[in-house]
Amino acid sequence: VVWAWQSMTALACALLLVLWKTRLRGEAVSFVGAMLVGTAGRKLLQRGIARPRPQPEMVWVAKQKSSKSFPSGHAVAAMLGGGWLLVLNHHRYKDRVRRRMAQAALLLVLMGLAGPSRVYLGEHWTTDVVGGYVYGGTCLSLSFALSHWFSGRMKQSHAGL
Repeated sequence: VVWAWQSMTALACALLLVLWKTRLRGEAVSFVGAMLVGTAGRKLLQRGIARPRPQPEMVWVAKQKSSKSFPSGHAVAAMLGGGWLLVLNHHRYKDRVRRRMAQAALLLVLMGLAGPSRVYLGEHWTTDVVGGYVYGGTCLSLSFALSHWFSGRMKQSHAGL
């Protein structure tokens, strides 16, 4: 599973527009916020830890990159983007269990393959991918908590009108 960042950005923008047009604006803001904060935090971690990527002298490398290795950006994006899609899928198709389960299974497979594909291509060490999944999962959990808190605050403010 090899996705260019341009493709992921285009998909995130499309999802943002769909969420906004279907009046799921809190989810849209939470999704974009999670992706922005997750990416910024990942970049800070990469600069702070400064772990080098695998080198061709050590392992097979499909395409050598100059950026730092830990954590894997693909693993972070898979957790954040895929996690939000799983939640939205659950809410959208509550009464269509088979469809919801099939879509969730596909998403989970894609999320699960994003990390190992980075190791296979020689772009990351296994620990980079695990770190990306953990960091992405942490950002995902925090964004869900903030989204839930924010939607509760919005309901309270509208109830007082």
